[in-house]
Amino acid sequence: MKIKKIAQSVGIVGTVTSNINDQNDNAVPNAKTIKEALKTNYILVTSTTASSLSDNFKILLNSKADGYGAKLTLENNSVKIGSGISKIKVSASVFVNGPNQTGYVWGKILKNEETISSSIIPYANQGGFLSTPIPASIVDVSENDEISLIADSTCNGTLRTGKANTWLLVEVIE
Repeated sequence: MKIKKIAQSVGIVGTVTSNINDQNDNAVPNAKTIKEALKTNYILVTSTTASSLSDNFKILLNSKADGYGAKLTLENNSVKIGSGISKIKVSASVFVNGPNQTGYVWGKILKNEETISSSIIPYANQGGFLSTPIPASIVDVSENDEISLIADSTCNGTLRTGKANTWLLVEVIE
């Protein structure tokens, strides 16, 4: 990241011409600390289990696909909120192979068993798969809250696994 100017604030103007990057951490005092502060704690989790879906099926989130920081952990098929976090951003996607009857798949993100964001996709027996993306939502949280993912399917089908298909992303906002 290259920072060229700091905006004028209360009559103080400064110019920073050094690079803050992995090759030149000595250019700016405490560059590593600055870089760490700019990174967002997040966790991206997925499932490696191609489960058969049903009504209010809790997705077996059993694999951390990516992440940064130690404030969020994967425990018991949920993301557990660590200390010092008061607000997160969540988003998800549920991908279903082989739905086999008319109905819907309702993807839901839960905080302690309460729906905090969701999206529903109808299925009319056309094609061999469907996807239910769940849009981002900002949520207030406390330490030890658990964020999980549900696929409420009336058209059955099998969960498609992996981070490109079924996933839950939790990012620390504050």
